[in-house]
Amino acid sequence: MKILVLKFRHIGDVLLSAVLAKNLKEAYPDATIDYLVNAESKEMLTLNPCIDEVLVYDRKKAKSSGVLGRVKYELSLYVDVRKRGYDIVINTTEGERGAYAALVSGAGVRVGVAAKKGVFSKFCPYTHPYRLTSAHLVEANLDALRALGLEPRHKEVELFFSGSDEAKVDELLGGVRDFVHLHPASRWFFKCLSPAQNAEIIDFIDSLGVKVVITAAPDEKELKLINEILAECKSEPLNLAGKLSLKQLAALSKKAKLFFGADTAAMHIAASQNTPCISVFGPSGVFNWGAWDNEAAECAYTARNGVQRMGKHTMFQVEWECAPCGKDGCDGSKKSKCLLEYPLGAVKEEIASRLRS
Repeated sequence: MKILVLKFRHIGDVLLSAVLAKNLKEAYPDATIDYLVNAESKEMLTLNPCIDEVLVYDRKKAKSSGVLGRVKYELSLYVDVRKRGYDIVINTTEGERGAYAALVSGAGVRVGVAAKKGVFSKFCPYTHPYRLTSAHLVEANLDALRALGLEPRHKEVELFFSGSDEAKVDELLGGVRDFVHLHPASRWFFKCLSPAQNAEIIDFIDSLGVKVVITAAPDEKELKLINEILAECKSEPLNLAGKLSLKQLAALSKKAKLFFGADTAAMHIAASQNTPCISVFGPSGVFNWGAWDNEAAECAYTARNGVQRMGKHTMFQVEWECAPCGKDGCDGSKKSKCLLEYPLGAVKEEIASRLRS
């Protein structure tokens, strides 16, 4: 038995899809289980004992190859999938790339999200189609199992790293032991608090006698944000921005007393290490994207907005009628008032309470 899971999405999405692996391994203990994901997300799945191989689609290579080069590259990808002879292919998104891969795979069982538009809305490539719901992304991924008639037994989101990753983190920490991991940036800045707000949180944590370790991706815009935050700080956090791989980010989070940061992949990475997470949400729905508690049997994020908790995690969001809006900032401005005007008093109280406990 050979199984392929397709997830052509960003880092956090791919990590949350890892919840399928252990369930598939239990249902089909002798099966080979592979994933096919975008290249930048590969580290979310490697070293997972339930996953045999992680195949990648290199979007940068495809985009830089011109129209004909991109078509040739994608065709070679589909040919490779076909040659591998999968028995079951599971596509967890509505995207056409995953639908094409499932269709040409030759698998007798093809599970996938039924498309609402495009060519596959008229012609379904799946033997077991299902619809996406408004459920949390962990549950939405597990719906693929339910489409197969399987009831999920495991809901843990797990990310694995090596001893060398942990050793690198220890080296960069330089003896720092008790700390809060703060990751303020996101791929989309309309999901971020302002530099002044982040600096206020950093200085507050420092006033409690706990060190802050700040991280960001090695991206010019994110590093600029970190410099703006540090310029506002009265305290001196340890700055590891741009210095860690995704695996090392997980190793750092596992050592932290607490994670505070934006609604972004780093939050999900910290949650995968069972580190308590506190985040302030803007345009995104907590009920879809809140930090997942691995000890929970069901999603506890059931309200539209406000303060919501799921086990060890606490998610904050304004109780405005427009929140969450799902937009890229207010009126296309790329800035979210619901974040930039968020009062931090209750957030500080939650941080202090978590650190005391």
